Amino acid sequence: MFSQFLMPVGTLYKKHRQLFIVLLFISTCVIGAITIYHHEMWRDESQAFLLVRDSKNLGELWQNVRYEGHPILWHLILFVAYHIFPSIYTIQVVHLLIGLSVVALIVFYSPFSFVEKFLLCFSYFFSFEYLIISRNYSIGVFLLFLSICLYLRKKSKRTMINIAVVLGLAANTNIYSFIISCCLFTCFLCNLFPLNKLSFYKSKLFYATVLVFLVFLTTAMLQLVAPPDRTPKLKIAATLNYKRMAKISKEISNVLFYLPAPLEEGRYWGTSLFERNHLKSNFVKNGVFLLPQLLALTMIILAIGAWRRSLLISMFFAASFTGFFLFMSFIFDRGQLRHTGAFFVLLIACTWLYRSSSTRTNKWTLYFNYFFTTMLLTQLAASVFVHVYEIKYPFSGAKDAATFLTNSGRNNDKILLHPDFEAMALLHYGSINQVYYPTIDARGSFIKFNDKRKPRSYKDILKIGPRDDIETMVFNGRRNDSAINAIGYELLYYPKIHSTVPDEDFWIYGKKHK
Repeated sequence: MFSQFLMPVGTLYKKHRQLFIVLLFISTCVIGAITIYHHEMWRDESQAFLLVRDSKNLGELWQNVRYEGHPILWHLILFVAYHIFPSIYTIQVVHLLIGLSVVALIVFYSPFSFVEKFLLCFSYFFSFEYLIISRNYSIGVFLLFLSICLYLRKKSKRTMINIAVVLGLAANTNIYSFIISCCLFTCFLCNLFPLNKLSFYKSKLFYATVLVFLVFLTTAMLQLVAPPDRTPKLKIAATLNYKRMAKISKEISNVLFYLPAPLEEGRYWGTSLFERNHLKSNFVKNGVFLLPQLLALTMIILAIGAWRRSLLISMFFAASFTGFFLFMSFIFDRGQLRHTGAFFVLLIACTWLYRSSSTRTNKWTLYFNYFFTTMLLTQLAASVFVHVYEIKYPFSGAKDAATFLTNSGRNNDKILLHPDFEAMALLHYGSINQVYYPTIDARGSFIKFNDKRKPRSYKDILKIGPRDDIETMVFNGRRNDSAINAIGYELLYYPKIHSTVPDEDFWIYGKKHK
């Protein structure tokens, strides 16, 4: 009966394929616009905005970005956009356009079936993490997918220059795109200029292509080297830690088959159903915990089997996967979804290349396709969940707290914010130029991660409150009311509902008027 229903739908799709494709893209745009309208930006998004807003020129922007641990491209795009359209929502508009550009490449240029395109467009990463949350990861995904489109549509070897530029720009977005760009460029280059042919040594085009990419690569590496006073400093692990490796493998598995945990009051973001379950049976708990790891391992084995005849794709996947794993094992093992999502992007990129270059189907390919569809269905379920929760609950309490400051006439520089990074989104929404940060004992806007930031005790902060240049104190938690009252302050605002980001609920205290 189900097959009888699908037959006329399939026939209708064949007749109006282009219309279905356009409608898919439009529906993605509409849902993305609705969700981002309800999204309250949090500190990571506001940090980029304030950094761009308060950098006077490109030279100052370059110096400030060096403390971020990321190359400059995302901030450079925001810098130009903000100085053309100076609005607190510029960052969201720009990011939404970039995220929808990723969707456009998938919808109009990828070799996936319509069902797979639908599932990809509404997967967790392409419809939420890399679309709604304005960070520097979506621009990297767009440039990587664009390079694949250019490579597959190449008309001559001269296209490789354009690919070198695009992948070079991708390397200047974040470290994960940097790793993928290096591996993908090497594979494309070896395919267009085969190493077993000596003629490529005489090709000016070959050397020009390599030179262009190396210039971009060098620029990115110069920015990834942190200034001497940056803190906290990344430490390179001396030996391979097996517990760390187990943690990374778990994070990779959870990101491929991702399902958020339905926690109370909307604190779902970054959680995993496979980690936070309340089952009584330890046997069932262990089974649920291991399920995504077994699925991911099986999928990777099937992928290797399916791509074994394509040296280009096998090299690309193996090199990128190894690069990620080594980076996370020795340098940075903080597997947040925006980071480990790079494994999902890598898998999509490899599947994209394979589907475009091969039409042969074998058992490996068939079973891989089953797991690929299962992964996308899981991502779709996660996407529906987070979109509903994003609209239902505030992502950050910064917007509501900043609205109170503005309406009460307190959005000025006589505000004390503590802690600094967790609370600085208030400046973004309140259009506040500067506030007093106890951590640096000075006024500022964006946070510069250097050794001038010092921890301050609650007692020290209470001593600052009575000063004439402080009228409002904002904390991301309720403080001792009696101690606050003793220095002449009273509670003016507190959150009515907890936000998704747990440490961005704000309590505002103001001086009592005599």
